[in-house]
Amino acid sequence: MAPILQDLARMTGQRNHLRLEISVVTTLSRLPRVLDVTMMDLLQEKGIDYVLVKHHESGQGDQDCPHYAAGKKLEEMLPLAQYSHVRQAILENRGHAVATWQDGVHQGHCIWLIVWHQQQAMQCIELRQLEPFDAARIELITSVFQVYQNYHDLLDYSERDSLTGLYNRKTFDDLRFKSVNAIPLSPQARAAAQRRHSDQDQLACESSQRALSDWLAIIDIDNFKQINDQFGHLYGDEVLILVANLLRQNFRNTDRVFRYGGEEFVVLLRAADQATAVGVLERLRLSVEGFRFPQVGLVTVSIGFSHAGNFMLADLLDQADRALYYVKRNGKNQVAYYQELLASGKVHGPVQNSEVDLF
Repeated sequence: MAPILQDLARMTGQRNHLRLEISVVTTLSRLPRVLDVTMMDLLQEKGIDYVLVKHHESGQGDQDCPHYAAGKKLEEMLPLAQYSHVRQAILENRGHAVATWQDGVHQGHCIWLIVWHQQQAMQCIELRQLEPFDAARIELITSVFQVYQNYHDLLDYSERDSLTGLYNRKTFDDLRFKSVNAIPLSPQARAAAQRRHSDQDQLACESSQRALSDWLAIIDIDNFKQINDQFGHLYGDEVLILVANLLRQNFRNTDRVFRYGGEEFVVLLRAADQATAVGVLERLRLSVEGFRFPQVGLVTVSIGFSHAGNFMLADLLDQADRALYYVKRNGKNQVAYYQELLASGKVHGPVQNSEVDLF
């Protein structure tokens, strides 16, 4: 089998986005005459567009040629304005851009491949070589990239709930037996951490930030069965879609929102402390309560949440669920914090014996 076909076979054998990204960078870097390949996330922070350098691999080019020493570092966030050809291609909704580069000693040619998802530019792959790109070369590179783009969309589709567009139960379950510390930060979260701690080691930054700032919340639509029974499943689905939209509006793009099942949603959010987390969740509760749903009218949600600490997601889910159950038994349409309820004796943790946990 030709090397390019072997690389494509390996690329389409990946089952998560991170490994798929690394695989396409490796595949492109192994093409003849490639100097290096870099993948960057495209982000927006406070109205300014940035690129966040994510993966890099040197190719099979002349070893005397520069690769990554000339400027950029992994996990470095740079203004998109420095990449004028990429910015122009995005404005024109194009899939790639070609330009020349020069570092003072060497000069060559570069192609940027833009990853589009739901009409939004999400990532950019930069490939550099010394020779100009002819039509056959561009066709080869863009064909490899199109395989990546198609498979990226397929993976994303498998991770999303078809009704709401939020992450689905399967995606959450893949993380269920990990601690929050073991879950990779989203590109936006990495960018925020990098911006706040640009003079610190990135890994140390992530570790110190997370221990105090990760929370899991379960959001449940109150009386949803009655909505379905009274108005029908079509209106029930509309309520789910509208609540999902309110979730997107009330949480940042650094938070992760899942449709866990039926009328339940799970959110992994970042907040400085308990008061901030309560404020965010209370804002969501009021937002839902204040929204007038077509035909249905008033809809409310009950919310239980827990502080992450070093717990696995499975444990956090159980804790938040106990807080949610307390809210459901005590009037609904409230926000409850598990650790606070536990300390006051209003809920109980799992009963343990020497061998098993009894729930």
